[in-house]
Amino acid sequence: MAKRTAKKHDDYWRDRAEDIMRYIDSTDINVFEELQKIYIEHSAEVQRDLFAFVTKYADDNKISYSDALQRLRGVDLSDYQANAEKYRKQAEKDPELLKRLNEQYASSKVTRFDALNLEMTYKIGVMQGIIKKSFENYLKSTAKYAYRKIMGGNAGALNEPALKELISTPFNGYNYSEQIWGNTDNLAKDLREVLKRGFIRGDDVRSMASEIAKKYNVARSRAQTLIRTDGTAIVNRSAIKRYEETGLEFYRISVHMDNRTSQICKRINRENKRYRIDEFETGVTAPPFHYNCRSAVIPDEDELNKKSEINKT
Repeated sequence: MAKRTAKKHDDYWRDRAEDIMRYIDSTDINVFEELQKIYIEHSAEVQRDLFAFVTKYADDNKISYSDALQRLRGVDLSDYQANAEKYRKQAEKDPELLKRLNEQYASSKVTRFDALNLEMTYKIGVMQGIIKKSFENYLKSTAKYAYRKIMGGNAGALNEPALKELISTPFNGYNYSEQIWGNTDNLAKDLREVLKRGFIRGDDVRSMASEIAKKYNVARSRAQTLIRTDGTAIVNRSAIKRYEETGLEFYRISVHMDNRTSQICKRINRENKRYRIDEFETGVTAPPFHYNCRSAVIPDEDELNKKSEINKT
């Protein structure tokens, strides 16, 4: 009878963890819609810049690589320098964007291609700032929800320093802001390659615009993967903080088993190990163990039973 009760108790914690994950899945959909809107809008803006660029320097909607590498002179150079100064002024409060603008900016021997790249660098940096804010709001609301729900009832709220620490903890060596910059840096690199190849091959502007749209879709898909993975990380960090505050010393990992469960999580499920809370490390001793991971931490049943006996005594 005791074993059956323990099993029911264990299932209770697994069900609670899965309920939280299901809730996070439902909120993901709203964030994905917001991301899609952001990426579509900024993709369209960069495509408009490309059309304006080709219209200005080409006769038949095509421009060769050698034409793209011609140096800016006169009014064009003055416009470039004025834009560069304006962009750097607007980026003063964003050191990462300012660093990228300074890397891109050239004060002399500026080519048409340099001018186009500066425009893209700035606009992708602006997009990154919008995405970062969206990520931050999502992670904060997820942390608050998981912390409140993980032990049942209405636990005390997370204060701002604790909340900031939870969402800023790195996963795979990078926090959410660094992950987003990595994704947008890859997008900027991909766009430069699309334009360079297009100019070299003599592609028409519509073909290059179509390739740009595809690269934005890839970047959006990567951002969605980051959202799912960071969501799992923040749920488990919030849970561990709550367990620790309750006086627990151990936890186990609950793996949702279905036909999409990874081999990594299947192995962890077979091992069914008990971990010390003071050894908690995302990606090493706690989920997520891989991108899109949905495994969760739960209390250790043996420890809960011992605490229950002590309380009765």
